[in-house]
Amino acid sequence: MADSRDQLQNIDFLEDSNSNWSINTDAAESTEDAQISGRISQALKKLTFNQNMKFMENFDPEQSNRERRKLTRKITTSVVGATVSAGKRFISSVHDEHGYLSAYGKDLCDCLEEACQGCHFPCTKCRSVKCGHECRTNRKYCIESIEIEGMGVTLKNEFR
Repeated sequence: MADSRDQLQNIDFLEDSNSNWSINTDAAESTEDAQISGRISQALKKLTFNQNMKFMENFDPEQSNRERRKLTRKITTSVVGATVSAGKRFISSVHDEHGYLSAYGKDLCDCLEEACQGCHFPCTKCRSVKCGHECRTNRKYCIESIEIEGMGVTLKNEFR
């Protein structure tokens, strides 16, 4: 409480030329400024470069883990009718770039009827009427079977 009274005694009221009253806190601010400037100078001393620091001593951007992973990663491209190894994964393209079954060369509709000329709406990507809900171009899977509800009929893909 005594400290706050001492600070209040150091505050002067000044009147400027426009009859505005202001508080002169030079005495109180000078001690605060000294403390702040001392803290700033201490922080700057801690931030200055020290020759003994070992930060990033061993850093070599060409040997970083990220760069090493990038270089060792195998690029996976889908080759028509082939299986491409990508680490532990195997990517196989079942349909070629025209939507034909890669292994048999057949243009099989997604309804699994071999004689079907196309019973779906035109595909938005390739405009084929033989694509079901997804385009057959370079597709990685084939439809195994279709079950017709109510009739108990199951159509199986004989080219699988």
